[in-house]
Amino acid sequence: MSHLRSAGLFVLLAACGGEPPEIYTANVSEPPAAAIEEPPTTRDRLASGLVLGLDRDASAISIAVTRDNVVYDARPLALDGAVAVRVRGESLGITSLTVEIDDVMLPHEEFPPHGIHLTAIAGAIHLSPLKPSWIDENHAIFEARANVRVEWKLVREDGELEIRPLEVEDIELSGDLRISEESVSLKMRALAPGVLFEVANVIEMSDLSLTLALTDR
Repeated sequence: MSHLRSAGLFVLLAACGGEPPEIYTANVSEPPAAAIEEPPTTRDRLASGLVLGLDRDASAISIAVTRDNVVYDARPLALDGAVAVRVRGESLGITSLTVEIDDVMLPHEEFPPHGIHLTAIAGAIHLSPLKPSWIDENHAIFEARANVRVEWKLVREDGELEIRPLEVEDIELSGDLRISEESVSLKMRALAPGVLFEVANVIEMSDLSLTLALTDR
């Protein structure tokens, strides 16, 4: 009924040349928009610890295998690997690096009568505490001492035989860490000259050269 009276009043005012009253609406304020959280920066992720994976194309391994004065330069592929890196301020921490290595197959021409086939090769590198030198806030280099342990199996006609792990202590290792807005990259190089491993006074392994590239991309 009140709606009809209001409508009639508007019509009457219009007929008499009057103006209809202004209608005011309440000003209801909208709730503030929720704050948009910024994604963590690369430095934020590094402060919590970031796991880097192996870049196979940029990694390389070589080791000399000798038998009866015949030397074979084995270059197995690094298949997979990982390392945890933490950066807080100028402090750099790197935990043990693990790497899986492709089979090593030495030809029977150099190692008669059947050649040599090593499989299930897995390595671990333990680093001494690091004292990095920062070139700038996103680039550090370091020198370290490291212990390397490699576990493997020998493939024979009757199956696989676990053999004594290769352990090399106190080798020189250098590293290069680079940080960008998109990614983190770490490259480590190690050289271990001389005889490292001997099997039954028949086979010697020596002169290890190792380059491992890792990234979070």
